[in-house]
Amino acid sequence: MALPTLPSIDLRSILMTAGVGSTSLSGADWEVYSGNTPNLPNRCISVYDFGGIPNPKWLLDEVFVAIRVRGNKLDYVTTATKMQAVKDALAGLAETTVNNSNYRGCIITRDIFFEGYDDNNRPVFTLDCRLWREPTNSSTEGNRTAL
Repeated sequence: MALPTLPSIDLRSILMTAGVGSTSLSGADWEVYSGNTPNLPNRCISVYDFGGIPNPKWLLDEVFVAIRVRGNKLDYVTTATKMQAVKDALAGLAETTVNNSNYRGCIITRDIFFEGYDDNNRPVFTLDCRLWREPTNSSTEGNRTAL
């Protein structure tokens, strides 16, 4: 059975597919990172793995991610608008398959929160999500049963 990837990597793909973020290869704005917020570019989206609750019986896990959006210096409104676009892409997410996981849904567990400005006066917003996922290959390895 192929192991699932980290949720942050899958969410990165989901946000890019939704047109909310990009990669450095595309040359577009609002690059999406997994587990890292680099100093540059200013405008970026970062997705962090935040643990989860593995189901002891079924191959259906709850996973948590924190998403951070940072904008250009003192550009509060544009950064808040991008954070809203991230929320809109994830809240009520339809069932989707990414890499080796089927995502069954997403809820926002902490709504958009303004953390303040970083040391370079760039606005930073966060959002926390809970997602349900199961492996795409539902063979029964280990002690848990596929749905």
